[in-house]
Amino acid sequence: MPKITDIKDSKKTTERVHIYIDGEYFKTTLKEISFGLNLYIGKDIERSILDEMILKEDFIKCKNKALQIISAAPQSEKNLNIKLKKYNFNEDIIDKVIKNLKEYNLVNDKNLASSIIKDKRNLSHFGKRKIYYDLIKKGIDERIAQEEISKLEDNDLELENAVFLSKKKVKLIKEEDRNKVYQKLARHLTYKGFSYDIVKKAIEKTLK
Repeated sequence: MPKITDIKDSKKTTERVHIYIDGEYFKTTLKEISFGLNLYIGKDIERSILDEMILKEDFIKCKNKALQIISAAPQSEKNLNIKLKKYNFNEDIIDKVIKNLKEYNLVNDKNLASSIIKDKRNLSHFGKRKIYYDLIKKGIDERIAQEEISKLEDNDLELENAVFLSKKKVKLIKEEDRNKVYQKLARHLTYKGFSYDIVKKAIEKTLK
């Protein structure tokens, strides 16, 4: 059975140690992992313990990278998974890390969707449809996106936002023909995610 023949402190950091097995360098790992697995010089070590050491190390590395990513900007579960894969972490490790972060509410698609909706509606003045597609682009699950969008029942605010964008847009249109102005405003508001009825009412208020 393999035996630990030496454990040396890393010269680069006090948080890591070098593990030697049967006289040969095996791996550098965190001291907390070494202590957690009760590693010491002279210990006979089974392959399962070596595998566990590698998994624990990978989990910590993956979690630290995930924390770095979400500290820069909140992430949906899907998008965080995609970003972590770029660092070649094992799929099982990624799943465990995301599950751990969800337990601490550091990854929460419902909260993220609610925050995005609030910003897109109150700051960008977007309509429901565009907000929905923006949620999907952010990696929010379709079911959650639909549930959160369905909570938006304030049609007065929807119309108010459409009028705001319509009046802002009309100032940039050089056309004098009313029909052409109407068409350009309609395309603009539709792109911004408003329904036909809201678009019609907003343009009427803008051109009256």
